[in-house]
Amino acid sequence: MAPSTTNSNSNIAPIASAGNDTTILSPINVVTLHGGRVDQNSGIVSYSWDQISGPTSADILTKNSKTTDVGNLTAGTYDFELTVVDSLGGIGKDTVKVTIALGRIAPAKTTTVKVYPNPVHDITTVEINTDHPNTNIALTIADIYGHIVYRDEFVCQINETKRRVNMSNLIKGTYVISLFFDGIEQQSVKVLRL
Repeated sequence: MAPSTTNSNSNIAPIASAGNDTTILSPINVVTLHGGRVDQNSGIVSYSWDQISGPTSADILTKNSKTTDVGNLTAGTYDFELTVVDSLGGIGKDTVKVTIALGRIAPAKTTTVKVYPNPVHDITTVEINTDHPNTNIALTIADIYGHIVYRDEFVCQINETKRRVNMSNLIKGTYVISLFFDGIEQQSVKVLRL
């Protein structure tokens, strides 16, 4: 926002600067505001920060300082106003916009996959442990050329799931069992068919 000024007598009012608009990602909820001023003909005697809008009431740590930390911010947009007063009573004001944005990174999933016995003669067990039940899982087996020779899709409704896979109809050799979780995360295990 453009700075505003108020003149007192023939004094040229100071020009306040509340700094540049900024965006930070939650969960960070503290920002430092850096105020400044251009005084035309007399010294600045006071600085004052005020919140003029926002989704919640923020905590302004040092309200009467050129620079201050502002905390207790939640997702949304805040406007803070800096007022400066010079020694002749001239007043300058400026506002800065602070946006707290929600992060777009999903929390990491913890998933482990075990395949046993390995090497396998006929039936192998795929054990899946995940901290996110109700996960859609696609289980594939590929040969050494990358051709899919087996596919199974199911929902892992509990944290620990065991899936028995019959590999007796596959020729002897090396295979890769891959699991795809919700079509995003992938884990693969090499298996030797004897």
